[in-house]
Amino acid sequence: MPLMNGSAAALAEVTPRRVRARTVLVVLAVLFGAGIYSYVVDIYDPNKNLLSQIWRGIRQHQYIFYSGASGGFYIEIGKALEANTSADASIAVDNDEESTGGLYNATKVMTTPNSFGLVQEDTLPKEDFIRDHIRYVTPLYLERLHIIYDHGAYTKVYQKMFGSSSDISPPSLGTSASVHKAVKTFFQQSKVSTGPVGSASRIFASYLRDVCEIGPFRDEGLHFAEALDSLMHEDDGIDIVFSMAGAPLVRVRGALQTREEDGGKDLRLMSIESALVPELNGRYGVKLRGSTFKDKYDGYDNTSTIGSYAFLVTSKDVPNLAVMELLRVFCSLCKPTSLELYVEHGEQAQRSNGGPIACFDRQVVRNAG
Repeated sequence: MPLMNGSAAALAEVTPRRVRARTVLVVLAVLFGAGIYSYVVDIYDPNKNLLSQIWRGIRQHQYIFYSGASGGFYIEIGKALEANTSADASIAVDNDEESTGGLYNATKVMTTPNSFGLVQEDTLPKEDFIRDHIRYVTPLYLERLHIIYDHGAYTKVYQKMFGSSSDISPPSLGTSASVHKAVKTFFQQSKVSTGPVGSASRIFASYLRDVCEIGPFRDEGLHFAEALDSLMHEDDGIDIVFSMAGAPLVRVRGALQTREEDGGKDLRLMSIESALVPELNGRYGVKLRGSTFKDKYDGYDNTSTIGSYAFLVTSKDVPNLAVMELLRVFCSLCKPTSLELYVEHGEQAQRSNGGPIACFDRQVVRNAG
């Protein structure tokens, strides 16, 4: 009997251990199975991952979105995202309305956990430290460099240099040897606004200034809306305005339709030769593209320029699932009845300065799943 009692006691002690071991094995098997399930489903269609949907329902993630300054495209995109994610159970976006875009966005995304932003693809060279520490997710739409100038002022410079304007041709920027003397003089004697410090417009204008040898010139560094107002309405105002933005810009379209005989100025778009693109890319380590204003502004189908994509970027800690959520919101907004109207009917500054963004240049957000 003592032996039996000892065996019973030993058995009673072993049984709970076996139960615990089996429980641990079952838990491990369930976790392993769940991991395999999530991995496989995420490869084929993350939207059908039930485990992810349950987790999103339990926990909401808050993210900061760095967009741009008031009156521009970027801030309106940020506002649209904020308005359309705040009620979502899995992701909420807090738009940073103090952002000035460009370098500010890249720096803030690098240093701020759980953050998204909009950054011009070529604002940072490929070897830049910041570029290596943020995540470039996908291009959203192509931005084109607009150079709007006072043709009347250019004609006066040409006449002063050559005595007549009968043989005047539209000014353009190309390699230094191909840029007309009158164009270089026009820049050097004019008030120019290439945009605020850190903006893509200002960065690309500095590239053109050096490669085309059109400097030095007086750069007022104004925001686009303010600079275009000065160009259109001030007699002693800005003569040349740079703006890297999506096209068409409603206000630029209106400016190009003004005429001297109607009491306005003869404002035009300056061409940038496509042959300049390889030299710019090689010298500055960027990926600029040759582009045109075809179907953007009446009469400018053959006016060439340089273009670069506006990219969605994130901090390194943002999970793929959150990126997919935000891209799905982009896709839902990328319709004529949503984001276009949101931007068109937003603040007055945006309506006059930007207008509808044509659904990211009529291209659906890539890699959205």
